[in-house]
Amino acid sequence: LLQRAPIVSDGHTGHSALVWETALALDQAIRRTPAQADELQRNKVTVDQFDRLRRATPAKFLQKTHRDVQACEQALAEFEAVFDERTASN
Repeated sequence: LLQRAPIVSDGHTGHSALVWETALALDQAIRRTPAQADELQRNKVTVDQFDRLRRATPAKFLQKTHRDVQACEQALAEFEAVFDERTASN
């Protein structure tokens, strides 16, 4: 779920960690088969496009994303504690 949450955004377009990982894989595929670069990158986000969006991402968005991730981590830790308590063998 977290992989799909936007980590960069210019206010109009947002991309997730999953898009970043896909862009990195695309970059490697293009390096292996440069003759197919046009076909490989058709309708896909490239590393350069992701980097441009990252640079256009306001600091406030990144700060909010950081707070949201911290809150999610806390909620997961609380869930795990309750789960462990309720499923512990007596």
